Amino acid sequence: MQAMTPDPEQLSGSGSFLTPEASGMQEDALRDLVVSRVTDQSFSVSWYANTGVYSSFVVEYKEVSLAAGPPAETSLPRESLGAVIDGLQANTSYKIKVYGLAGEQRSSPLEAVATTAVIRNTFSVISVISEIFRI
Repeated sequence: MQAMTPDPEQLSGSGSFLTPEASGMQEDALRDLVVSRVTDQSFSVSWYANTGVYSSFVVEYKEVSLAAGPPAETSLPRESLGAVIDGLQANTSYKIKVYGLAGEQRSSPLEAVATTAVIRNTFSVISVISEIFRI
């Protein structure tokens, strides 16, 4: 997973989001989770966070079809408002959760479900050789 800092323009528009209402944290301090740039092996997630509220972020993701087992998790510094999640399986749904950390306290998560793209088999004809033999 690679951290990224998206442009403010990327944060506009509609996306799946839930508003955190954790005790002691500002309402709407973490919001607007957006999934974009979906490929067969990766997707990007980005979110908005009020400046200075969180010391870091945690991104969790897990295949929706896997009932057991812990999600993959990574920590990101406070400057990161997004990440590229890669190494995924094609045509697979993933549940994504993003938390803000204020000290040891986690915010309520932003949540989304994203499905990676289907691998499209494409064939190219490089050259065609035709020979006719007469006897």
